[in-house]
Order: sequence, then structure tokens, then C-alpha cells
Amino acid sequence: VYCSATALAREAKSFLGQNADAKALFDAARGGHPKALACVDTFAQRLGSAVASLGNILRPDCFVIGGGVAASAPAFLPRVNDIVRKEVFGFAYAPFPVVAAACGNEAGILGASLL
Repeated sequence: VYCSATALAREAKSFLGQNADAKALFDAARGGHPKALACVDTFAQRLGSAVASLGNILRPDCFVIGGGVAASAPAFLPRVNDIVRKEVFGFAYAPFPVVAAACGNEAGILGASLL
């Protein structure tokens, strides 16, 4: 199970056509396309559970989502944060937000350049 723009594009191609990418999927979801909405919800559930698992181990102050999907964060981050609140043990005592990277898809490149 993958939580990436590439994985979203692979799923979107099955119902939006061979030229579909993650942006097309999020656009279709914003337009109310039922399969796109279901795909985005599944993505949010998977990502939320993965972040919750890491949160249970690492107890971060914040969890930042970057890469290509960060531009569409409003479509999935509320659901991700709901899942994290439910699945992180002791969340009330050590809460952390899941946010989109301010630099979006460039976050990894910028971070690597600082090393």
C-alpha cells in the first residue's frame, strides 16, 4: 500500500484514462466524481494510519507532508488529522498536527541542499 502521487495516478488511470495524474484525480474529486472521492478517502485513510503509526513511535511535534500531493492537502489533510487523533495512543497528552509543506513539491530538494 503506497501513499504517493505515483500511486494515486496509477489508481486514477483506471477510471480517468491513461493520461491521468494525481492532480487530475484531486480535480475530479473536487468536482464530485464518486470514484475520485473514494480514492482520495482511501489515500487519506492509508496516510493517516501510517502517520499515526509513526507518531506512536516517534512522538513528533509536527508531521509535514511534502511532495506532489502537498498542493492538494486541503482535500485530504482534515481526514488525515482525524485519523491521527483517533489512532495515536495518548494523543490528548502529546498532540501533533499533520500539515502540508510550505514549499510543496520543492521541500525535499530544498532540505537536501541545506545538508
